[in-house]
Amino acid sequence: MTSLRASLLRHIDHILWMTDLPTTTLTESMCALALVKTSSPADLLRHFLSMRSKAISATLDPSSLNSTAIHSALRIFHSTLQYTEEIFPKKISEVLHQLKSKPLFDNTELRATPGLNLDINERWLPEDIRGFVPWVRHDELERSKVNDSVKSWANRELDALNGSIKQALKDIKDIGVVVDLRKEILDSWNSSKSKLLHVVIGSEEPRRKLREQLNERLVELLSANAGTLNRVGEKIEKLAIQPKETNADVTNLWSDALLGMSLSNGAAPFRRTVKAAVAGHDTSVKSVVHETGLWSKSIAQSFELVKGIAKTEKLDEFDDDEFGLGSDYAQDAVEDSGRLLKALGKNLEDAYKTLEERLEALVRALEEKADREEVTTRTIFLLRSIRHLRQNPPRTAISNEIIGLGWFAKSLVIRLQALASKGFSMQALSLFRWALRKRKWEKTCPSIPLWEGAPRPLPTQPSPDVFKFLHELVIVMGKAGSDIWTPATVQCLRRVVRDEVWVIVGQEIDGREMKESQKNGGAGVENKEASAGDNAATQAGEKNEAEDKVDEQPKTEGEYLAVAGGEASIAPNELKREVKPPAIAQSDPEPTEAPTITSSHVIQLLYDLTYLFEHALPKDPGSSEDRFLQLQVGIVLSRKTYRYGANP
Repeated sequence: MTSLRASLLRHIDHILWMTDLPTTTLTESMCALALVKTSSPADLLRHFLSMRSKAISATLDPSSLNSTAIHSALRIFHSTLQYTEEIFPKKISEVLHQLKSKPLFDNTELRATPGLNLDINERWLPEDIRGFVPWVRHDELERSKVNDSVKSWANRELDALNGSIKQALKDIKDIGVVVDLRKEILDSWNSSKSKLLHVVIGSEEPRRKLREQLNERLVELLSANAGTLNRVGEKIEKLAIQPKETNADVTNLWSDALLGMSLSNGAAPFRRTVKAAVAGHDTSVKSVVHETGLWSKSIAQSFELVKGIAKTEKLDEFDDDEFGLGSDYAQDAVEDSGRLLKALGKNLEDAYKTLEERLEALVRALEEKADREEVTTRTIFLLRSIRHLRQNPPRTAISNEIIGLGWFAKSLVIRLQALASKGFSMQALSLFRWALRKRKWEKTCPSIPLWEGAPRPLPTQPSPDVFKFLHELVIVMGKAGSDIWTPATVQCLRRVVRDEVWVIVGQEIDGREMKESQKNGGAGVENKEASAGDNAATQAGEKNEAEDKVDEQPKTEGEYLAVAGGEASIAPNELKREVKPPAIAQSDPEPTEAPTITSSHVIQLLYDLTYLFEHALPKDPGSSEDRFLQLQVGIVLSRKTYRYGANP
């Protein structure tokens, strides 16, 4: 009997653990418990709540704690409240009253039990057994006592449940899992129609604590997800310090691999290759693009998950609920979604600011060694990487930007453009400097035969050195890739080259005194028919004759320069008087001869500079025009020794 009694009690406890049983089954199990242990309704309530606590504790076992366990524990909690409300105190009292109102063997279900065979064995039972009426304690259980017991039990279980949820959330790294768990928890809470939960216990405060825990974990995961942008920064840092050959461009649209690529099935590989070539995506940039794409995809998924919180699937169930909480639940979902999206935006902004700081350190390191050859390649890599980051922020499913990046690395782009311009122009500027140093400034300009116009011929095209300089510059720019040369970068290149050209020209003609070119130096200007074998007397006679006619028809290159520079208002005789050197005192020592520059070279130089700054390198009102005017006034009008950087 003892063994049968223990087995029966274990079976009753197992039934009391279950959540999906009909209320009648639980009530019958409690009646059986009352018969076995002579329990009162209050004892039955305590035992039932105790069994449900054990069921929740077993479900929330730390060794197997996960979202499924949390959901199961919540189901046990809510079903306990529902069963308690339906069974206690009225229904259990009625069942116990019926149990002791008639003999036990008059129960139809008992008589139908196959193992008893009462249809055969009943005649052998004594009369007192056949007429046995169960005796149970039938103490009255008041509703207030039920409410107090349930409230105390619920508070204990909610504390344990909150602790378990907090512990479970720490081990969950997937935002989607947390969002689903949040939905399950709040949906099960919202769908509960128990008056014990909403009236006696008060559903708002426990629900608020659950929301706060879940939202805090979501904010942590969103912050961690946004923070993984530092992987992109690490990738850029690693690739930016690699040797030059590792970062070589693959921007050739006419490579053998591209020309021989198959065009079948929509030519997807061909289109990807062309796109990468046009955008300058070499191996290093492709690596950054891939890493950025993975991160952006995860951010977009997180955004959609958080945004979906506002769409409560079971909202219609609460529109007409008797407690009037449906609209409150919907508003809570909208508020939580907005708060989480705001937190995501803030985390993304912080992540991009951190990345910008890392990139700024790289740019600063490049600026410190700007004269090295490998700096240019690394600068181009950074420009392309930053451009991709700026043009490809995380986007939603409908291609809306989650965060605007117009501010990101804007100052760094300007600095990198300056570095790239300096690096790419270095070779061409060196060639230009070398060409100017080779010029024989003291002799007549060799391009005079190509000048046109009458009566004062002027240059009609730049000197070969200018063409070589521009050609070299264009060749270097082409090798870098067309994607680099945005309007802003081209303007930066023009500004850098323009300033460097002024420095080179200024250094080359610094301290030179201008002198008139020889008449016969301009073969084709006036003495085109003169023979190289004329004697000295004839040459002297021609020179004197030309000097006698200078007032009648001025044809020196210096006067042509005055006309070309737009300063022909000064008469030739006055100009001639202006350039007379000051008298030197007899006591002063004889000055050393200063380097000279012929007026024909001055005219050609002015034309070269005009061509450069009017066409190839447009004028900058804040810089070039001022020095251009200085050159005109200092050389053409004053005819004084030109000093680079000096005020006229």
